[in-house]
Amino acid sequence: MCPRHIYTFDNENMDLDLFRKIVADCKDYVEFIWPYGIGEPMIHPSIFDMIRVTREAGIRTGMSTNATLLDAKRADMLLDAGLDYVILAFDGATKETYEKYRTGATFEKTRENILEFLEKKQQRGSPMYVVMQMVLLKENIHETDAYRKLWAVPGINEIR
Repeated sequence: MCPRHIYTFDNENMDLDLFRKIVADCKDYVEFIWPYGIGEPMIHPSIFDMIRVTREAGIRTGMSTNATLLDAKRADMLLDAGLDYVILAFDGATKETYEKYRTGATFEKTRENILEFLEKKQQRGSPMYVVMQMVLLKENIHETDAYRKLWAVPGINEIR
C-alpha cells in the first residue's frame, strides 16, 4: 500500500526547522495542513512536533495512518500533539483480506492499536475527528457490511 519504495526521487524527511518556517510564513491564510508526504507519516521522526507546530500556529491538522505503528506511546503522543483529524486506514474486515493488502502487518495487533487509541481518545475527551477507512479493492469489496460492524465502536466519527 505504501508507494515510497517505487519512487525514484529521494525519500527524505523534511527538516523540522524548515517546516516551522513554512508554517510561520503561511499561518495567516492557511486553514488546514497535512504534515506529511508519501507513505506512513509516523515514520517521520518529527511528525508529532510538526503537528504541535501547526496547532500552536492556530492551523488545524490532519493525517492518514495505517496504524501499524500506533502503539500506546504514539497514541499518547498523537493526542498530546493536538491532531484535529485522522484517517485510520484498515483495508479489510477479515484477517485474510487485511493481511493480503497490508504486507507485514497483523490484523489483531493493528486492531488492538486502534482500539487502545480510541479508548485513550474517549478517556481524554479529545475532539479529534476519527475516520475508519477501507479502500475498496477487488478482494475486500464484499466485506463492506462486515467492516461497518467491525468498527462500530465508540470514538469513531465516520466509517468510510
